[in-house]
Amino acid sequence: MRVTPSQRLIYVQMLRDYLNKYRDKYSSGALNYIINNFLAHEDLSGEADIMMQIYDCFGLLDKSENYYLGFAEIVGKKYGLNCRFLEVGGGYFPAFSYHMDKLQQEANSSGTITVYDPKLVVTGLGNVRLRHSLFTAETSISEFDVLVGIMPCDATKVMIKKATKEHKEFYIAMCGCIPDDEVYKYNDYMMMNVSPIQFWIDDVYDLAREQAKDGFEVTYEDNPYGIPYPIISSRKR
Repeated sequence: MRVTPSQRLIYVQMLRDYLNKYRDKYSSGALNYIINNFLAHEDLSGEADIMMQIYDCFGLLDKSENYYLGFAEIVGKKYGLNCRFLEVGGGYFPAFSYHMDKLQQEANSSGTITVYDPKLVVTGLGNVRLRHSLFTAETSISEFDVLVGIMPCDATKVMIKKATKEHKEFYIAMCGCIPDDEVYKYNDYMMMNVSPIQFWIDDVYDLAREQAKDGFEVTYEDNPYGIPYPIISSRKR
């Protein structure tokens, strides 16, 4: 979406209002990034997730570039809106959960959406159940049907292991981050000037395929929003 000069003034004021409300809940680094990068580029679709969530909150994204809305629609269609979804690593403003909640309400479904992230800045967001805490191997997922991660970074393998252990479905849109405690595994590839990201992705996919032994269909597909990392998901057969 392209922003005209008159629109820019409106959105800058919206940012001021937003930061007046949530400024103290952002880290200083995140806050500086937002202030220095807000509307800095004509093409909003290529921004980091911290900015994309704010653009989404302000209604700045066209539907074709709003992957939070897009993934909510895809996940809702794949698993059904009556599911009890758990989003892991929703970020500062949990845009995926926001859209999933709206879809569930519009459909008058019995489904729910809960989001875990210690960085959450919001204290209320429709019917979204907010958990201002870190998702770990000890987090209970017994009440949920599907675990969702939209670029969940460090939580990727934890999600898959938990889902596999407790026979839950999962949907993960991966990003280009390798957790710090995993980087050492790919040092040899770095020394050869080969990007280690694909090896990390293959490692995650191998872990995900363990669910196939329990009657799950595990899929690996391209991201439909131009993000160069795949979607790895599981579905009960």
